[in-house]
Amino acid sequence: MLKRIEAVGWPFFMVLFVLLIPPFIYMFFGMQGEQAHPMGPWGAGTLLAMFVAGVLTWLVNSLLRLYHDRQDSGEE
Repeated sequence: MLKRIEAVGWPFFMVLFVLLIPPFIYMFFGMQGEQAHPMGPWGAGTLLAMFVAGVLTWLVNSLLRLYHDRQDSGEE
């Protein structure tokens, strides 16, 4: 069962990453100044989406592991 739980991480990360890229790029375009490089929001939005997706994936994997460890030990 643990192998199935660990295999969920990367697909979950990729889905979150793809879903978070557009809102973060849009957010950075709103904060862009007149003299900023036009590719700045694309890069910053992508990096922030990657970071947030990584943190959320880590949190979900930790909670799943905790849930299944408690379930395996017989605790409710």
